[in-house]
Amino acid sequence: MTTRPGVHVKTLTVASNLKLPADEACTQKYGFIGRSGSGKSYAAMKLAELFLGSGAQILALDWGGIWWSL
Repeated sequence: MTTRPGVHVKTLTVASNLKLPADEACTQKYGFIGRSGSGKSYAAMKLAELFLGSGAQILALDWGGIWWSL
């Protein structure tokens, strides 16, 4: 958790050197762009798992059927 004046905020640890405040990160829109096989779906699912772990709700539109395990 990080602290803002008078408020405790959960953080999402995306990488060892990148932490996002959960309350702000969960209200943003994200896009994952890259070549086929570069890990876009993997990265998006890991971010979704972080959101779910922090108590946030997510909406994933999955036409390909790869998010079934989430």
